Amino acid sequence: MERAEIASLVVERCKNSYILADSSKFGSTGMAHICNAEELAGVITNKDLPEKYARAIRKSGATLHLA
Repeated sequence: MERAEIASLVVERCKNSYILADSSKFGSTGMAHICNAEELAGVITNKDLPEKYARAIRKSGATLHLA
C-alpha cells in the first residue's frame, strides 16, 4: 500500500483531520490526492497564506488557524 493510500484511509477513519503545512505549499500540485478540503476539520499554516486560499479553506467549512 502506498503512503498516499494509507493517508487517505487515516483521514477517512478519523473524527477530525487537520493539515499542517507552510503557506508556500498552497497552489502547488502534488503527485497524490489525499483528501478534499471538505473532509478536513482544519488547516494550520503560517500568516503568509494568500487570501484566495484562506477564503477557499473557510468556504470548505474547515477552520483556518494562522500561526
